[in-house]
Amino acid sequence: MKIFNEKKMLLSMSMILLFVLIIPTLIQAAAGEPCLTFPDTMDLEDVKQTQVLERFIVLENTGKADLTIQSISCDCPCSILQHRVNDTYQLLEPETRVVLTPGEQFEFKLIFDANKTKYVGAFKRFIVIHSNDPKQPIARVRLVGRLVEEE
Repeated sequence: MKIFNEKKMLLSMSMILLFVLIIPTLIQAAAGEPCLTFPDTMDLEDVKQTQVLERFIVLENTGKADLTIQSISCDCPCSILQHRVNDTYQLLEPETRVVLTPGEQFEFKLIFDANKTKYVGAFKRFIVIHSNDPKQPIARVRLVGRLVEEE
């Protein structure tokens, strides 16, 4: 009789634990989640040592809930990130927060200044994006290219 009660209690506890863990997940799935869509790689190709390049990067919320971008930064000292404020581009501070509703996009500009390095050859750097995307809270856009000497 005691074994039956222990099994019954264990089964009850398992069911409670199952509901505690699964119900919130099902509710969240029904409500939808944010999803950050971004380019995996930006190839700057051959860059002369005196060149300054400008490229635009678009982030999009392809999910079903608001996406909050907590920060955007670049690990390359040769790069500056800017975003549009009214009609001008201003420095995109690493801690700038952006909220995108489903389907909304955010564009920012990468300024790559090869003058700031003496390095020659292939390079790989990253733009790092922190967001509330549950599947990828830390996203990286890979910057690749090759610094070449002036001819």
